[in-house]
Amino acid sequence: RGGGTSSNIRLTTAEKYSGEASIAITSTSGDGVWQMLYQDWKEWEPSTTYEVNFKVKTTGSAGAKIFMYNTSTSSVVGTTHSYDSPAWSSQSFTFTTPASGPNLRLYLENRDLSNAGTAYFDDVVIKKSGDAWYLEK
Repeated sequence: RGGGTSSNIRLTTAEKYSGEASIAITSTSGDGVWQMLYQDWKEWEPSTTYEVNFKVKTTGSAGAKIFMYNTSTSSVVGTTHSYDSPAWSSQSFTFTTPASGPNLRLYLENRDLSNAGTAYFDDVVIKKSGDAWYLEK
């Protein structure tokens, strides 16, 4: 978790797409703090295209965004993806990994630092493009 507290970034059973819970990331209007959850990812292969599939829902006007980040170059791998969706929607994006060795990190965040709202993420999965989807139950 980065930037937030357990009240801003938490598991919730009240708003979930499937399973037992989803991730809720809540921004407070004017607090000036990015609310984010990230996961380091070390199992990637160099120069390989991957797909991220997930469910997303938002309330309020802070929106949601998701992206892969190269911690060595401090840059986004591919592009940042933003969403405003009051109902759960299935989304995906692709990116190609660098040719060599940095740590990659997947970020889930609110899109807008200055507005209040909650971004919910569920069923986030990364796979190589072309491979079958697999969700462990």
